[in-house]
Amino acid sequence: MTVMPCLCAVFIIIQYTTHTGISQPNRVAFHIVPIVTAARASLSEVLAMEEGMNTIRTVMEEIVASGKANGIKFPNGIVDTKLEDAVSEADEFQSSLQSDFNRGGKLELDDILGAAVRLGREAGIPMPASSAMVLTLQKFKGGSPS
Repeated sequence: MTVMPCLCAVFIIIQYTTHTGISQPNRVAFHIVPIVTAARASLSEVLAMEEGMNTIRTVMEEIVASGKANGIKFPNGIVDTKLEDAVSEADEFQSSLQSDFNRGGKLELDDILGAAVRLGREAGIPMPASSAMVLTLQKFKGGSPS
């Protein structure tokens, strides 16, 4: 088993790729971290918002498309599986990116969603929802502006 950095930490911080070449995400974080941070809300609150589930699904689909375009294989139905996981773990979900944001610390935005957007763009994959999340948090990546 090879341990490799994820296409971006949005997927899980680290993903494991077996000899089959299929990524095996080990946490729900996947796509949610920048969304809850940008919304300044808990995952439960985001899921309860009118566009919450749709936004999460759209960002997930963009990230999977970016990953596939860059040679990462995902199990069929990964988006639905991870959405189900997100819903079931919503009350316990905590994001270090959101904690960093709340305390005015630097954000690992470039290593999280920024990487997926960059790789997607380079592969010709449209990433409008993910790009909007990056844009929303961009001015805070060095910490709270003065």
